[in-house]
Amino acid sequence: MRSLLEAVTRRARQRPDDIALSDGEQAISYAALWQCVEDLTAKLAVLYAGPGTIGLCLDNSLAWVALDLALTRLGRPIVALPVFFTEAQRRHALDDTGAKTLITDRPLSDRACFGTITVFGHELYLHDREAPPVVLPPETAKITYTSGTTGRPRGVCLSQFGLERVANALVDVIGSDYAGIHCAVLPLAVLLENVAGLYPTLIAGGHYHVPPPASLGLQKPFMPDFPMLVRALRDCNATSAILVPEILRGVLAVLETGSITLPEM
Repeated sequence: MRSLLEAVTRRARQRPDDIALSDGEQAISYAALWQCVEDLTAKLAVLYAGPGTIGLCLDNSLAWVALDLALTRLGRPIVALPVFFTEAQRRHALDDTGAKTLITDRPLSDRACFGTITVFGHELYLHDREAPPVVLPPETAKITYTSGTTGRPRGVCLSQFGLERVANALVDVIGSDYAGIHCAVLPLAVLLENVAGLYPTLIAGGHYHVPPPASLGLQKPFMPDFPMLVRALRDCNATSAILVPEILRGVLAVLETGSITLPEM
């Protein structure tokens, strides 16, 4: 099985100038991505020495990807929280996983910020918090939570081996020759985008396009601007994207008008 981190380092050595990430403003090569991951790993190791879960609550961005890879390299469990979670849902998930640290892309009114770091031009806010210790299952790498629409969000603990097994299976079925430009439409805090979008793309040596949600017409997650989304997919030359049924229906409705086409998808 191909390891995610090994795949990125191999690509950085063999094809350093290939584009790994973009967001509409920046294009990051595999060499630049891996250098950022190394630097960020060293910085986080000093800031957060020792074990423990680290919470992430930020919009899709180049910084999200770099943090994911750096924390994976450190072997620190990640609890990824969608930005649409309420403060109560966020607090429950963080307490439930024993997270004493939360990294966000915006200041939080309910949390004191003790510092910031900058990753690919994105300023990230570091929050310390009090949480009772929690014993997680061995090998837990990521904890993903349900939306909480029918009650309290529920967490599922996943191992890195399990995540990468799924990602590798997708690469094996689709074929690495088809690794083109994957556009992240769903939040990276949603497991589906993380394990079926980001990881397979990097393992296969593809190009992961991760624009801010507003540029996709998703500034209001539950009221998408579908024409804007279709134009964004066209303009970035996306060859793949993961869409939930509601978004797919909206995209198809726009395409049926014939006013916009997606020649590569």
